[in-house]
Amino acid sequence: MSTGNIVQNEADKIRLATGKQLLTLEEAANYAGIGTGDFAEIISSGDNPIKLLGKGYIRIADLTSFLYGGLGMNEVEKIVEKPLDSGFPQRYPPSKIEDLSEEGYMEMERRGKGEGSIFYNESRKVWQAAVSLGYDEKGKRRRKIISGKSEEEVGEALRLILAAYTPTAAEQKNIAETVPELGAVSTEKAKDITFKEFLDNCLKNIKGRPQSRTFFNYIGTAKHLEEGLGHILISQLTKDDCERFINGFTEKTYARGKTVSKYGHSMIHKIYIMLKMVLREAVDRELIRKNFVDSIKEPRSKKYEEPKYKALSDDELKKIFEAVNDNPMIKTATIIMNYTGMRPGEVFALKIGDIDFANKTISVNRALSLERDVDIETKKYIGRRRAIIKEIKNERGGKVENAKRTLKVSDNVLETIENYLRDILELIEKRKKHGMEDFIFSGVNGNLVILEYYQQVYERQLAKKGLDSKKLNLYRFRHTYCTRLAEMGTDPTIMMQMMGDNTIDIVMKVYRSVKKEDILAASSEYAAKMDATLVEA
Repeated sequence: MSTGNIVQNEADKIRLATGKQLLTLEEAANYAGIGTGDFAEIISSGDNPIKLLGKGYIRIADLTSFLYGGLGMNEVEKIVEKPLDSGFPQRYPPSKIEDLSEEGYMEMERRGKGEGSIFYNESRKVWQAAVSLGYDEKGKRRRKIISGKSEEEVGEALRLILAAYTPTAAEQKNIAETVPELGAVSTEKAKDITFKEFLDNCLKNIKGRPQSRTFFNYIGTAKHLEEGLGHILISQLTKDDCERFINGFTEKTYARGKTVSKYGHSMIHKIYIMLKMVLREAVDRELIRKNFVDSIKEPRSKKYEEPKYKALSDDELKKIFEAVNDNPMIKTATIIMNYTGMRPGEVFALKIGDIDFANKTISVNRALSLERDVDIETKKYIGRRRAIIKEIKNERGGKVENAKRTLKVSDNVLETIENYLRDILELIEKRKKHGMEDFIFSGVNGNLVILEYYQQVYERQLAKKGLDSKKLNLYRFRHTYCTRLAEMGTDPTIMMQMMGDNTIDIVMKVYRSVKKEDILAASSEYAAKMDATLVEA
């Protein structure tokens, strides 16, 4: 490879790794593998090609020149034909290139949008494609999502990115040293890895931060994979093994109290997707020849399930509000859910500043969730669950899309909130101790509490009136909101945005269920019109 190509590839790699044109001092130092202090000292010495721009930014061209110390800026710019900072739009079309999480990639696969395929994202109104760029220093896969205005634009960006990316010897060495058991298939150690050991390493690579609710789901799913396939050496795994396991899972049962049930499609789907993800990694590590799950059809659950999206009737709503009327906290929360369709976690993360009393709106900006430590080898949880405030569901990589939203509410909702805030004035001092004074809801000690705390209070209120909280669960308010919007004839895409969803799937399930009762009436009306038309003829 020529010096020109090496330098150009390095500049492209910096852009792809950072997603930026200008880097902060810390970002540039991290990429160069130098401490920030040492890097600042090098810059201040003046004996180098790097110059700090306004607000302390560094050009990628300058960093590239620094990394290839013998090349001056003029030489670098000659090699790439144009200054690297301005040349990027010509080399890469003006597409957005963002990080893609493993969860995001799994969701894409669920929708049949595999790596390298170019597709139109209806919710974002852009063309997109996903691409892998090797592994980071911990052996975790690096993926990017490319977005553009046209299929051709994204295709060209994808082609150029793949052409520019070549894993360096240092990257390959890092992976081998950090995750030796996932190294080349030719090593004896790799041949002796069981499916369980490989699965555990995949989980460690996507762990990232303290385990959130999403990671809980991974662990729960991984338990089933480990139970069915964990004992098999990964290098000896066959399509028959995978097919017997995934199809056999449809017959598996679990007990909840005195009730024994088969697993629903939601769990079967999670099993199928995680198995596909794990085998994809095994193929990439050259431990197996192909991903067998690609040619195995995802089975359907054999469990009968009641319709999931069922609205509350007027009578049920009245009974619920009568039951919670003497608990201002739960009354306020359920009123908000009923009028906005917000998820329970979104409601209990509301801050006072999210309520605009003048314009009669509520803004949805965050969600209440939880985290917990887990031992990956044993798949057992460690310690207590901890409440956290996190990004909203569907808010990925800082790209909000429909997740954050502002909704109009009535005077009834605003009055209920105002009355509740007056009722809890004595809680303010307690909340200040926990940094919770800006939040509308908290525990009795003014602290951040998990969602189950509020759910249990709600259930106790309903139990006093003899109401079944399992049938009248908090999520039914969201289903009611969606159903009533559909009954009003609201456009499904508007409903999707009002509910903070990035896809129209759930909305259409509700919409179709509402419209079923109109099918006979509509077909009858059509038949009558045809009769009239033919008679006239």
